[in-house]
Amino acid sequence: GSKKKNAKSDPSADGNSDNDDDDEFDNLQKVRERQQEMLHQEIDPLERVNHKSIAYDPFRRKFRSPRDTPSGRAWRVEHDVVCDPSGFDPVLGFGEDDVFPEELARAVAKAGYDAPTLVQSQTLSVALGGRDALITAATGSGKTLAYIWPM
Repeated sequence: GSKKKNAKSDPSADGNSDNDDDDEFDNLQKVRERQQEMLHQEIDPLERVNHKSIAYDPFRRKFRSPRDTPSGRAWRVEHDVVCDPSGFDPVLGFGEDDVFPEELARAVAKAGYDAPTLVQSQTLSVALGGRDALITAATGSGKTLAYIWPM
């Protein structure tokens, strides 16, 4: 049968006990144990893919020719942006010279992006020129999108 709790002898009977903390600790401990199990759990390997047998659509990317103009150099000096090699003028607007395919340009505009950030301005021109880039900039400056958009 069930036992009734006696408020005088059982401090949890009124709901104001440390047992709630104990339960929370026990649950946290169980979560941690499960995480450890999962870390050491073996998984089945992925199925091998024979890419030679798959007819992929051709992928061709038309790279932009880099431009090195006095206004691009002045922009880098004004904004303290270092780019080496320096022959890549920044992209100052998303509609500039068909920077993005039309569908991506619409999505970027719909997401509320009016113009590239400083790091995006310089990175986009380098990436769209077919070059690799090593970027250092503050968190929140737009580096991730600068890497992703040219893909």
